[in-house]
Amino acid sequence: MNHEMSDSLVNRLVGAACVVALFSAVSLQSASIFPIAMVVDYGSSICLAFLLVLRRNFSVSTKLIALAGVGLFIAISAISQNPYSPDGYLVIAAVMVLSFTNWSGVRALVIPVVAVLLLAAVTGAMAAGWIQIDFDAGKAQSTPTAWLIICMTVALLAVAMGGAISELKNRLGSHVKLLEDSNLKLFDYAYKDEVTGLFNSKYLEREVDSDIAAGRSGTLMVVEFAGFRLIHALHGHARGDSILRGVAQTLGEHFSQDFLLAKLSTPQFAVWRTGNWDDDPERAYAKFISKLESRHSLAKFGLINAAGWVQAPEHGTHFETLLKNINVVIRDITPNSTGQVLGFSNQMQQQMADEHALKAIIREALDKCQFHAVYQAKVSNEAHEIIGFEGLARMREVEGNKPPGPATFIPVLHSEGWMDEFGMLMLRLIVSDIPQLVLRYGAHIKVAANVSPPLFLSPGFVGRLESLLKEANVSASNVIIEITEEVFAANPQQIVVVNHELKRLGVSVSLDDFGSGYSSLGYLRAIQFDEIKIDRLFVQNIETDDRLFTLLTTVCKLAHDLQSRVVLEGAETAEQVQRITQSNIDYIQGYYFARPERLETLLRN
Repeated sequence: MNHEMSDSLVNRLVGAACVVALFSAVSLQSASIFPIAMVVDYGSSICLAFLLVLRRNFSVSTKLIALAGVGLFIAISAISQNPYSPDGYLVIAAVMVLSFTNWSGVRALVIPVVAVLLLAAVTGAMAAGWIQIDFDAGKAQSTPTAWLIICMTVALLAVAMGGAISELKNRLGSHVKLLEDSNLKLFDYAYKDEVTGLFNSKYLEREVDSDIAAGRSGTLMVVEFAGFRLIHALHGHARGDSILRGVAQTLGEHFSQDFLLAKLSTPQFAVWRTGNWDDDPERAYAKFISKLESRHSLAKFGLINAAGWVQAPEHGTHFETLLKNINVVIRDITPNSTGQVLGFSNQMQQQMADEHALKAIIREALDKCQFHAVYQAKVSNEAHEIIGFEGLARMREVEGNKPPGPATFIPVLHSEGWMDEFGMLMLRLIVSDIPQLVLRYGAHIKVAANVSPPLFLSPGFVGRLESLLKEANVSASNVIIEITEEVFAANPQQIVVVNHELKRLGVSVSLDDFGSGYSSLGYLRAIQFDEIKIDRLFVQNIETDDRLFTLLTTVCKLAHDLQSRVVLEGAETAEQVQRITQSNIDYIQGYYFARPERLETLLRN
């Protein structure tokens, strides 16, 4: 940052110093006193006049250095001739003020140090008798001329100090303005959304928590718009941002200044107000959406809007809790329906508490290894002999309470991101049970373990499985890894790589739930599966549905042509089994033959 004094101020100082030096010289000449000082003053005034005339050719620093040099020259000559007169010292003070005002650090000390050294030299010379005062200094000091010179010197000092103070004030003012602008920019950066200009979630959280802490009640409403990703994909981010700004503008026009408006995530806007709303939140939301639709026709872009609202402190004493409750409300709104608005209820609160308790139970079960495996037998289609098992996860009873079933805990494991940890736990349990199943049912049996797509495709999965097999002394030929068709949502090449590594290890790979979701002949062409498990949907009504039976036999022939075994799951009645045996299915799995059983039961039977 530039600390130099302004050029105009320096020019004024040079002009003032020139006038004072010339006046001093003329005064000394008329009084016939201090001839050396007179000559110095004349010379100094000429130098300063020259500097003033050619001021445009010199920088501010150059002019200040010249002014300081002239000032020191005048001051030392005056002091050496009359050490009792204050004018020389005042000039030195003025020079020091200019130095400290214009420069900083070491540079600011150079001129003051030089001045002190010169004064010390003059003092030493006087003490040594090198400088003789041959005039009655005290008498000269009392003359009108001397007092006039002193007054002019004081005036010069006042000009220098006044200019310096003015310069400092201007600098301070500019720095204050710069700080204010910087603080405003930092505030906008920290607390405002860049696209819409509304406050962001951090500022909203601060204000809501502050209001609640001060004992003020209020209502928080969040409006969510789904579909912006599609708009960005089809129309570009510029169009999407334009719509967001339109929503923010309409929001600001619809709600008065008593409301605090904020932009949360990309599809969410928030409205907060302490006290009571003029309209209830549902009516206010309906009016806002009506105005927004009339202006921007959001429906044509496929945007779906919904809103939820909560009251503080009834539904939470912190912003984070209120927002979480609103998200529960929005989650409960019917999917793909637009314009709905709901308030948080005690029922939702209880539901959320139950979900939280369920998550805690599942997390504890995962931490304490309170899951175990049960096994459902697979039988051959011809002889109905056991050829293998599928390992299924169950949770142990905790303190006599009935544990949640797979249909309950599997979605929670998925939503919380615990499936990889859970999958490796179950894989370890199943692999450790295989030696006992082989000993009881023969070395030919294969035991299947379900693995989630993220775990199947995770780095190092095959290596971890190989380590488990070595620890349990299990042959890879006794293991089948079952993956669902959801794995096809990933990169097919990655699936091919993992599948190849498992085959190299000797582990079979089974495609589970074939026909229920992502089924594609293209995947079967690119990826060689050892086994294909046809979904139970193919079993329902197969005893009477000839078209379904034809489709089943066609899928079986296709799988056999691709060198894959075929397993049909879900066989529950004798009629279904009788019809299935007429097909070219390899293996059957279902309650008709066996329900999932604990290892201990299978070893006894």
